[in-house]
Amino acid sequence: GAELNHIGYIVKDLEKTIQHFSNFPGFQGEWDIHRTAHTEEMIKVGDAPYEFYYANIDLFGTPLEVIQPVAENSKGSYFDQYLSAHEEGMHHIAYRFPNADDYAQVIDKCVPSLVSEGYRVVSHAAGAQWPGTAEEILFEYCYLSAPASNLFFEVFWAEAVGNV
Repeated sequence: GAELNHIGYIVKDLEKTIQHFSNFPGFQGEWDIHRTAHTEEMIKVGDAPYEFYYANIDLFGTPLEVIQPVAENSKGSYFDQYLSAHEEGMHHIAYRFPNADDYAQVIDKCVPSLVSEGYRVVSHAAGAQWPGTAEEILFEYCYLSAPASNLFFEVFWAEAVGNV
């Protein structure tokens, strides 16, 4: 039941990246920009709470996501550690599951199998994003690192619950 949801990039300066990407053909529509924070209570796997900006846009029919950790609120987090050790650039391929049951099956059955093949769970969080607002969503995601690679896979589920 999964679908390709987006290709993710991680950067140090979201505004600069948006300006740079916007000079190239194929970027369709306006950038959809958000800021979100994940608290200790939300983190299942990871070293520290974090906050990041993320922006989405369509690129020739493929959704593109660009994320920038907020440095002062992400120290020690997976995203902070990643940018300290690697260059900015392509980071992950994200698969969205349309319902919580399908996602739970992936977490319970597929992720352990992938871990036994050398993948690592580097970040896993769940909770409510933008609680109490019309945009509130419930979410859970898990980032897996591919063996011998700097490419990551994200599996996630999200459901709108805000009063829209």
